[in-house]
Amino acid sequence: MHTGWLRTPTPPTRGVPHVSHGTPPHRSAPIMAPAALFEQWHSSERGLTRAEAQRRLLEVGPNEPARRRRGAALGALLAFLTNPLVVILLVASGVSALLGDIANAVIIAGIVVLSVLLNFFQTYRSQRAAERLRVAVAPTASVLRDGVWSEIARHDLVPGDVIRLSAGGGAGASGDARPRGRRSNAL
Repeated sequence: MHTGWLRTPTPPTRGVPHVSHGTPPHRSAPIMAPAALFEQWHSSERGLTRAEAQRRLLEVGPNEPARRRRGAALGALLAFLTNPLVVILLVASGVSALLGDIANAVIIAGIVVLSVLLNFFQTYRSQRAAERLRVAVAPTASVLRDGVWSEIARHDLVPGDVIRLSAGGGAGASGDARPRGRRSNAL
């Protein structure tokens, strides 16, 4: 077991501990010995058992960013309507109507409504496409469970998992889990 510098933030509700090697970074995160880190995360040098990992996954949920709530579409539509240019054009449309120029008022209002709807639907479709892409490109992480390294989907990582980081690879948790040095690092 490697005993390099270990840094960890206060245990989050989601995420995993991480390790860095070499000179300790100049940050406020505490430096901990591996044994203390395992104790803090209720883990071991063999990693979590598959049963414990499943229990923690049920307890804390998947390692994913929070989803947008369903009512967000109406809020987004209202946000497009509060655009200053849209408000100015709607006021101009109202002034035109009050001055008796109904044709110009209808044309301005129609263009504003079409613009807002087009902007809203383009944004909605691009968000749905980004979500589909995020699901299709489900990244994996190398994790130690029951003493055996295996590849799992990153959304299945739980607090206390021992992960292996490699140069060029991303971290499966929030926080600074970047490898330091040339070789793969584990903890």
